[in-house]
Amino acid sequence: MNFQKHSDFGPLFIVISRDEVLRQDITGPLTTLKHLISNRENIRANMLNVDVSFSGYENTREELFEIPEVRNYVYALDAQFPFWLYFLSRHFMGLQCLAYCYLDAYLVEEVRREDHPKQLANLIERRWGPALFQLCSAAGHTEAEADALLESAMEYFVSGPSRFVAGMADEEEPAEQEVDVEEDEDSEDEDEDVDEEMDTDELFGLLMEDASPFADLAAALRLLLKRPSLPPGQIHELAKLLLIIESLPRPTPGIQVDLDLVERHENGESSSAAIRAGSDEIRLECSQYIILDPRMGGDSQSEVWFECSPGGYREETSPFALQEWVELFAVRAADPNQEILIFTDSSDDSEIDWSPESSEPLWEKLDSNFS
Repeated sequence: MNFQKHSDFGPLFIVISRDEVLRQDITGPLTTLKHLISNRENIRANMLNVDVSFSGYENTREELFEIPEVRNYVYALDAQFPFWLYFLSRHFMGLQCLAYCYLDAYLVEEVRREDHPKQLANLIERRWGPALFQLCSAAGHTEAEADALLESAMEYFVSGPSRFVAGMADEEEPAEQEVDVEEDEDSEDEDEDVDEEMDTDELFGLLMEDASPFADLAAALRLLLKRPSLPPGQIHELAKLLLIIESLPRPTPGIQVDLDLVERHENGESSSAAIRAGSDEIRLECSQYIILDPRMGGDSQSEVWFECSPGGYREETSPFALQEWVELFAVRAADPNQEILIFTDSSDDSEIDWSPESSEPLWEKLDSNFS
């Protein structure tokens, strides 16, 4: 079994809002999760293809599993749906987040290293493991396949999602070599200078302070992913667009997604906020279709608020155009009446790296208007 492969529609992201947590409302996520087990075809199609995350806690100092309302929410959801070891991807942090909610939160490091493995083993032995084998049986998997799924989960918990995805779980640590320390430090400094220069040249022409608006844009895209009855094709394309935005300022080779969020009016007019995103350009637009004469039709008008590309190019219509456009898009994303239209290229999805390295350190390399 290949535990690194997503389904043909890409990963299914289940994003739980802070408001849902505060209200302890599991209705939305549970509806989606129960659809996964509605028949054998759905079960098999979504094996290791789901991720669960929480939004609205980006500026919280506490870890998610340390927040009582998050832990209680996970308990309530798990009481209705314990099949995490079957569905949750080993590429992402969702499975780790849910498991940590069952571990004692406030322990000194020494006690944590001793107690957490025991608590995790107890959780898997008493609840998640039996649920996994029950679902595997219902879906027609062999016992060997069920054992392999359990083994992949244990490897994930031991190695961590990032190491597991990188394919390093079975690799040996490189042997230490004796080197001339002084000479080696000089060569490393030179290499770092070259790498930093090359990396900066290859990044999008963004500023350090652009990180916050694009984080807000990613949150708005996750709102779109939460819409009920979203077609699988749109889920897949939205996931790709989210990958592009969350990888910034690093380009994402092989992906091009154009999205329009459209509001249609009763008189036939419409307005939209559009994202044109790919490896060589990010462009944010607003457009509208206006009826000039009911007998003759109308006319479309479009304005680019913000655009950038790798190599340093960046332009916006006003000093705060990026932030203002993102705020406008976020309002539209929260409105279920806004129609999602997506146009994308025919990129080879099998070549997409769904788990890139963290882009956070790259933002610190960029220039700032405030420095």
